Amino acid sequence: MKRAPVVTEPAEAEPEPPSPSAALRYVRRTGYGVLAAELACFFGWSALLYHRFALTFDFALYHQGWYLIAHGHLNPFNSLQMHSYWQGHSELILWPLALLYWIPPHDVNLLFIQDTGVVVAEAVVFTWMCELAQKYRPGKKDAAVLAGAGLVLLVANPFIWRSVSFDFHTETVAVAFMALLARDLANGRRRAWVWAVLLLACGDVAVTYVVALGIGAMLAAKRTRLPGLALAVIGVACSELIRLVNGDQGSPFWSYAYLEYPANAPFGIGSMLKGLAYNPRLWLRQLWHNRFFAWQNLSSSGLLGVGFVVILPIIVVVLLTDSLAQGSLFAQPSFQSLPLYILVPVGTVAVLGWVARQRRLVAAGLTALVLAQALYWTVVYGPRTKENWLAVPSGTAQTLSRIEPRIPASDEVIASQGVVGRFSGRPDVQAFFGPGPDTIPLNGSVTWLIVVPSRGIETATPQQAMQLIAELSGRMHATLVTHANGVWAFRWQPPRGEHKITLP
Repeated sequence: MKRAPVVTEPAEAEPEPPSPSAALRYVRRTGYGVLAAELACFFGWSALLYHRFALTFDFALYHQGWYLIAHGHLNPFNSLQMHSYWQGHSELILWPLALLYWIPPHDVNLLFIQDTGVVVAEAVVFTWMCELAQKYRPGKKDAAVLAGAGLVLLVANPFIWRSVSFDFHTETVAVAFMALLARDLANGRRRAWVWAVLLLACGDVAVTYVVALGIGAMLAAKRTRLPGLALAVIGVACSELIRLVNGDQGSPFWSYAYLEYPANAPFGIGSMLKGLAYNPRLWLRQLWHNRFFAWQNLSSSGLLGVGFVVILPIIVVVLLTDSLAQGSLFAQPSFQSLPLYILVPVGTVAVLGWVARQRRLVAAGLTALVLAQALYWTVVYGPRTKENWLAVPSGTAQTLSRIEPRIPASDEVIASQGVVGRFSGRPDVQAFFGPGPDTIPLNGSVTWLIVVPSRGIETATPQQAMQLIAELSGRMHATLVTHANGVWAFRWQPPRGEHKITLP
């Protein structure tokens, strides 16, 4: 007797997730267009800052190394801080970036690199926001609202403009690799290791981002626990290697010296951790002192992003690093907090999407509140960008632009710190800071001194600058080459055997 054939029901295929709504696709396309327009605005603004000589000491630090590497000096010396360039922050990424110098218009390209890094980071996280909006609200129209809100948090943040206005810093390049690494880690992609290597090449500050993102991956999901652990261990190892080879001489450890325990102990992670444990009153008081700046940095980016566990460790690391530094220099909104302006909006969209699953009206109210808070900072601080950073009048810039080509590349330049940036394309450049005496080494060649007493972002008072001018024209017998539009330019041949000069 034949057995009847067994008929099995075909397994039901898993339903495919709904495709993005037409509204979300429209927001995504529009968002990329807005970011492209923002990049064009950044380029225009950077070109204006460059042509107005509104570039200070920090631009000179990076531009000198970048310029010299591009011209074949593969181990350039940082004359502004008196060590090999790589020893400042171990920012090896500057070597491949030096190739971009040769794309016209040359020197200003360093600022364009900065602008591009920030907008690439924004484009990556905006893509991530759209993915999260679709994940939490699949096929729903309010997914477009979430993605649009995230876009507003990015492009309306006045502190991103402040970050690209303040000379050049590798944090603006690092955030692009940080965003790529964070997104690929969250999605379990193997190519995340490519971004990790590039992020490590951005130096000792970027290494802390790697460690924090590794911890975030460990906390986020079981499947990313092992890669996150490996990433955190590699980051800690790189940090220790940088310390051992003295590759962190540009880091402001003096800002955290008050935390060390016992007092006057050699500064290190161990002494700082002891200080945090034994003297909680010190660091709690410092955090309280900088609470308003922490609120600015977070609320301008959406604030709710602190509830997104993937990025929570990096938020904590950046906030503590900035807020625990003595005083308020690093805590104030600027490039030091740039990772917050890039990643917190992603977390905000994720949290709002999760809330929308449970309570749609609550999510709508929170979205409106978040945007209102962020736009408040835009209204308050946006108009201040020009007056804060474009501090060199056009007449002064024209005078400086006539002086610059007259200075041979082999001559030493000492310039007021508010305009020194444009004079840094040479092996030997120094800045006149004030307010106290400053001893500057001389290389034996002709020295040019460019003094701008009351223009630009200056640290010396006009009285101190005028005192220097009096000494140059009197006791030092320097030749006055130009005096116009608030600029004094002197050419001075140091006496034979004189290897340093003390500025008043």
